[in-house]
Amino acid sequence: MVFRPNQELYQTILDAYFFAYPFVQSVLYAQNRTNVIKANDELGKSPYNQFSHAREYWHAKNNLHGGINMDVLYSIMTLDLGEDALFYHKPQTDRFYTLQIADAYGNPVAVIGSGGLGNEEEQNYLLAGPDFSGEAPARTTIIPIPTNLASVLLRIQVKNKEDIAEVVRLQDLSIVTPLRYLHQPYTAPDGIYNPAYDYIFYGKIKTLSLEEFFSIFNQYSLLFPPTGTDRIQTEKYISYGIGPGKHFKFEQFNDTGLIKLLKKIPEQVDLIIDEMANTKTAHEQNHWVYTLNLKTDTVNYRERAYAFQWGPMPNPPEAAIYPTTFQDRDGDPISGNLKYVIHFENGNLPAVKKYGYWSISAYTRKGLYLIDNEIDRYKIGSEDDLIFHENGSLDLYIQKERPKGEKQRNWLPIDGEEVLLFFRIYLPETNVLHGEWKPPYVEKSREDLA
Repeated sequence: MVFRPNQELYQTILDAYFFAYPFVQSVLYAQNRTNVIKANDELGKSPYNQFSHAREYWHAKNNLHGGINMDVLYSIMTLDLGEDALFYHKPQTDRFYTLQIADAYGNPVAVIGSGGLGNEEEQNYLLAGPDFSGEAPARTTIIPIPTNLASVLLRIQVKNKEDIAEVVRLQDLSIVTPLRYLHQPYTAPDGIYNPAYDYIFYGKIKTLSLEEFFSIFNQYSLLFPPTGTDRIQTEKYISYGIGPGKHFKFEQFNDTGLIKLLKKIPEQVDLIIDEMANTKTAHEQNHWVYTLNLKTDTVNYRERAYAFQWGPMPNPPEAAIYPTTFQDRDGDPISGNLKYVIHFENGNLPAVKKYGYWSISAYTRKGLYLIDNEIDRYKIGSEDDLIFHENGSLDLYIQKERPKGEKQRNWLPIDGEEVLLFFRIYLPETNVLHGEWKPPYVEKSREDLA
C-alpha cells in the first residue's frame, strides 16, 4: 500500500505560510531598518518613529545595489504606536510627493499626497494605532492604523542632481512628533542596536526554516494582533500551533511523510511566487513587460505575499507602473554595441495625471546596475528638455556614442553586452492603467556608428 501524506493538512499549512508572509516580512524589515542608535540616512535606517532620508543623487560610482530608482528620493520610517500617536506634518508641494502607510499584515492604510489624501496641499495628520483613545489636535486628520507596528515610505520626485536641495527642503518640512510632545521641545530618542538584526533584509525570509518562520509570526502577532478578516483567517490555524503566542512544532503531526513535505514549504513558496511573476507581469506590449494588477488590499493572501516579496509597500499601479524590456523590435538583446531609437508618435507619450511624469532608465541586464557614462545621465523623460519633431513626434536615442548636435538632448547612454530598459510612469491615466496605451518598440538605428 502506497502511503499518501495528508494533503489537506499540508495545504492548510501552506495557506498559513502565505497568509503570514507579509507579516513576517514586516517584522524582518522593522528589525533591520530600526537597528541603529541614530538615524543613518546613508544606510536608510532610523529608530522607530523617525525618518531616514535619502539625500544624494545616485550615479554609477555608488552602485550599492541593483535597480536604483533615479526618479525619486526615499524617506523610510517604521512606526511603533504602542505608547503614543504620531503627529505628521505634510508640507505644501508642487511635485510628486507620496507617503504610503501599510500595517503589519500588509494591508494598505493610506496614501497621503499626490493622488491620495490632501494631494499637494499642506496638511496635518495623526497616525494613531489601535490603542489610541484621545483626540486629534485642531485641523488635524486622524489616520487609524490597525496595528501598532506599521511601515511608512515617502517618495519625493527628484528631477536631477541640481534639484536635490528642493527635495531635502521638503524632507525637512515633513515633520513627525509624538503627540504628547507636540507643543513642547522634543529630541528624538536613541535607538537600540542588536547585532542579530544586522542582516541584509532582501532575501532574509528565504533563509528561515518553517519552524523559524512561524516562530516569528507567533511571537510578534501576540504583540501586534491581527484585526478584521486577518483575525478571522488566523483563527483557522490556531489548532496547528500558528497564531499569537502559539508554538509550531513538527512533532505535533506524528507523520514523517507529512513532515518531510512541510519542511519544503519555504522552497515551494519561492517557486510559486516565481510562477506568479510570470502571470502578474503577463501584460506585454511591443516587448515591454509590466504589471497592471498588483494588489495588496486583498484577501487573496498569495497575491498579497507576492506583492511583499521585496518588502513592505510596493507602489500600486494607480501610483506607478514599470514596463521593462531587454529586447529590441527584432527580439534581439539590447546591446551597448549598437544604436537604438525609441520613437513616440504624436499623442503616444504616456498620459499622466497632475504631478505625474515618466522616465526611461538604463541598467546592466545582469545585476541591474546603473551604466557609467561620460555625462552622468542615467534616465531620460518628461522632465528633461527634449527636442520634438515638427509633427509632434519624439525620438529618444539609446546608444553608447554621443549623438551629433541637438540630438544629445534626447540621448540616454548605454554600454555593455546586455542592457535592460526600465520605463517608469507615475500617476498614469486610465488608458495606461487599462493597457490601452502601447509603449513603442526599441528599434535598431539605421544610422552608421558616429
